[in-house]
Amino acid sequence: GEGVGFGYVLPYTEREALIEIAVIADAVPAPGTLDAALARYVARMTRGAPHVVRWREAGAIPMDAGLAGGTVGAHAADAVECLAVPALAAAFPPFVSFLLYFAVLHSARHAMTLAATLDPARAARAWAAFVRAALPATLATLALALGAWHLLRAGHSPPTAAAVRVLFAGLAALTAPHMALTMLADAADRA
Repeated sequence: GEGVGFGYVLPYTEREALIEIAVIADAVPAPGTLDAALARYVARMTRGAPHVVRWREAGAIPMDAGLAGGTVGAHAADAVECLAVPALAAAFPPFVSFLLYFAVLHSARHAMTLAATLDPARAARAWAAFVRAALPATLATLALALGAWHLLRAGHSPPTAAAVRVLFAGLAALTAPHMALTMLADAADRA
């Protein structure tokens, strides 16, 4: 199919791993479309060894940046962001690529877009207002992240499969309201 695809392996233990393929495309693939590609990738990653699939899921994440009502590819920033996803996934382990994408690219674009809507005529003033508004929540988040890092490092052991599942469930719990608020804000801007 059309789009850019990549795969990655996130080991839970020596014998268990999450194996995922992701495709960035203009449309959501029909159910079952990626089954053959996933089977080939799993076979390659397991070197043909017998394996058991314990869980399967499929999902789609909208990648429309929402700038000026544009679509992915309509702006240079969109193109950079879309190309960065597979590049980061190829260059770094999943957690690091996820962190770099969302903490650096994605959140920075949201911040700049929001700042521009606060005071379009005066970008510097808008950015300062945004920083003042976002700073308390950002500092609280950083403090919680540092506390969690300290607790995780205290055990000196790799995360368990259950811990990784909890992490991704937490990320999903944060992503769903974030997407809903973004869509509501975009709809309000267009009204």
